[in-house]
Amino acid sequence: MRWNHPKWGLQPPAEFIPIFERNGFITKLDQYVWERVCSLMQEWDKSGYPSINISVNVSRIDIYNTNLVDFLTGLMQRYGLSPSRLHLEITESAYTDTSRQLIETMGALRRQGFMIEMDDFGSGYSSLNMLTEMPIDVLKLDMKFIQTEITRPTGQGILRFILDLARWMKLSVVAEGVETQEQLERLQNAGCDYAQGYYFAKPMPVENFVSILTAQALAANIENSRSAFSAGRLDRALLVADEDEEYRAQVHRTFTDCFKVLEAASCEEAVGILGRHPYQISAVILSLTLQGGADILTAIQKERSAWKTPCVATGPLDMELERNAMELGATDYATKPHDQESLRRRVLRAMSTHTLQVRMVSLQDEACRDTMTGLLNCRGLYTITESLWHESSSVVCLFELDDLKKFNEKYGYVEGDHLILHFASLLRAHTQVDDVLVRLGGDEFLAVMYNIRSMEVAHMKEMAILRAYSESRYVDPDSVSCFAGTVLWNAEEPLDEIIGRAREILYAAKASGKEEYFLQKG
Repeated sequence: MRWNHPKWGLQPPAEFIPIFERNGFITKLDQYVWERVCSLMQEWDKSGYPSINISVNVSRIDIYNTNLVDFLTGLMQRYGLSPSRLHLEITESAYTDTSRQLIETMGALRRQGFMIEMDDFGSGYSSLNMLTEMPIDVLKLDMKFIQTEITRPTGQGILRFILDLARWMKLSVVAEGVETQEQLERLQNAGCDYAQGYYFAKPMPVENFVSILTAQALAANIENSRSAFSAGRLDRALLVADEDEEYRAQVHRTFTDCFKVLEAASCEEAVGILGRHPYQISAVILSLTLQGGADILTAIQKERSAWKTPCVATGPLDMELERNAMELGATDYATKPHDQESLRRRVLRAMSTHTLQVRMVSLQDEACRDTMTGLLNCRGLYTITESLWHESSSVVCLFELDDLKKFNEKYGYVEGDHLILHFASLLRAHTQVDDVLVRLGGDEFLAVMYNIRSMEVAHMKEMAILRAYSESRYVDPDSVSCFAGTVLWNAEEPLDEIIGRAREILYAAKASGKEEYFLQKG
């Protein structure tokens, strides 16, 4: 769930759920969500979309509402839905108390046909004890638990033990927070039933999800007419792009036991398959003697950040051609003619190498981002310094949340964290997608904003952010002030010097005692 606030922009759950749990509004919010979900499922059923189940949150406060079972049962009857289609996620706040009422309420819901899911298992609140005490159907593994376990060597950690225990207890298991193919493959190998996360899709508006349902409905008839393939082969596809029909047939026979093999006889067909992505393409075997084959490698070089598939190039014994292929992004080069078993080993090795590279990039990305806000940190900023373009239309803005330490002492560190998250959300809401946003330190933020063509526009952007902050719920006579310094970046000036000038302007603002912006032409 996201809250699109008219003043503060798109707010993540961490911004408002804890507040609603404290003031009791969480019950009204949950009931609204439950009714909205039921209404949508009824609407989609009438439209002939594939029947789906949806998981909704149930907080600790909901559990102690004596009317919970009657409310949910009445809701399903009103919309003509089976209770089994509404999965109830018992949130981590309920884990702090395994009282008799909690267990009895969950048991009553389960007897009515609702599916009960234990959310965030592996977090600080959950324990193995709860698996034996709480009547549940589905175990949802916490995102941080998954990401930690995946980094450990196979055979170490407790992931496989948890999955084996869940199978013994006849529980389905969902892994949360899956972001890479490596994580997915590790979970599949360990026997996990389901996975969710940014690898599949990011949170989206209802209308975007409806588009997916529509596509599934159209594809259903096509799939019904096809021969059934094993789940593993459908998950892993290999594309061979080669002008030689016999060679493509050999590749098909070599890899058909572990891949859905897709064939292309021309560059246009290959680009079409890669563009449509009807399957997850695990690897590409690309002939460089295919007309236009080199263009695909050139495209890989240009779009390297977005390219997710390892490519084994093939061609004659030609050192120049091989060197060019590797420079243009090929993972390996196989000289023709070659043995098909040798090609198989090359492809599998290329996939393994690519997975390692993806993991290394992922680790680097994690090290370059602030764990709380998701913005770049100092290391991330200086990692991308050379790629930052600075023209007369770019601006560097430095912000400081003054007296954050006093705020934490008065209201607690949890509220302080919420304030930091809130300010990060404000920056995102008032900047463009290509702008660079950084959390420099505990209370300092930096934004490199592009397409700011005048001091007047810079003034408006600055004021919009400061005004949005000043109107937020955090600002009162004793709260944190926000100061800013802005510099127009229109020369080949080192980043450190730019930030230094912005900091001088910010300090001038603080010295004046005014919570307002100061602008200087760079």
